[in-house]
Amino acid sequence: MAIYNPDPELLEAQIDSIKQQDYESWTCYVGIDGDDRNTYQLVKQLVGDDPRFEIHHFESNVGFYRNFERILGLVDARASWFALADQDDKWDHDKIASLLNLLTIRGAVAASGQARLTTSDGRILGVTTRRLVPLSSLILDNQITGCLSIFDRSVLAVALPFPSPTDVAYHDHWLGVCAAATGEIAISVVNYQDYTQHASNVIGEASGGKLFERCCALYRGRKFRHILSYVAEHRWGWRNSMAQELIRRVPSVGSDRSVAALAKTNARIPASATILAAGVRGDLPALRAAALLGGLWRFDLSGFLALQKARRRPQCKGAAPRGLLWRYWNLERYESKSEQ
Repeated sequence: MAIYNPDPELLEAQIDSIKQQDYESWTCYVGIDGDDRNTYQLVKQLVGDDPRFEIHHFESNVGFYRNFERILGLVDARASWFALADQDDKWDHDKIASLLNLLTIRGAVAASGQARLTTSDGRILGVTTRRLVPLSSLILDNQITGCLSIFDRSVLAVALPFPSPTDVAYHDHWLGVCAAATGEIAISVVNYQDYTQHASNVIGEASGGKLFERCCALYRGRKFRHILSYVAEHRWGWRNSMAQELIRRVPSVGSDRSVAALAKTNARIPASATILAAGVRGDLPALRAAALLGGLWRFDLSGFLALQKARRRPQCKGAAPRGLLWRYWNLERYESKSEQ
């Protein structure tokens, strides 16, 4: 469980729901992200004398991505499975037992359930609709939400250490693709918890109106070329670097042409075809598909606009060559970042 500046009431409900699990043989590693004595005292009080909780108060504040990484590094070598817990949800009493049963019966390396989307006061807004998709589609749009899932320990052998993140890198997205690359994922249609939605959510449920709001926030106050640059570096860049790192750690994945296309920075047509195919199958929301295509083709678009400007202003001799040089300089710079 990764914790940062929690809501006391929601955290109490989550810890209590974990204590009350039907499956009782577990250890909960609680990682407090940064020097926060008040949060430490709160967690200590809520945990009480339950020996199954281990509280780790980290001095450095590294953000949720790196915090989950260092907590996963604490998992006992004898553990056969692990699960992720948010600080503000509420688990049903049979969640761990049910997902472990699904993991065993299916011989899977990851198992996920669904959740009720709720407000902080418990009002139900809807339910999640997680489903199985091909690995390439999973790289493009995550279906394995960490707080809904249980993983076989073998996933950590591939996932750790986490790859270098971008602004939109998510720990569960990386764990999900690592699981899909190494074995089967099982997904149940049963709701096993409340998935609390509120203004302070790090991620929350990005669907429908909320996905549109995220897009509007991205566009607000930015020029179009800056938007494309951001999408290319952080959104498309995250998918591209994940695919590259996955092939490096699990070479057999490279035989999947769709995954291989996403891992390259000079295969825009095959990568575009992969994105469009995922959209047609319904694996990828239209807004996300459009954003990823925009990021993917950013350099080609910048070169095209430079050429068009030069054609409209023939007196600017050398503008077209400069535009092409600018495009390829940017391309080389981006590819260098991806390799790093």
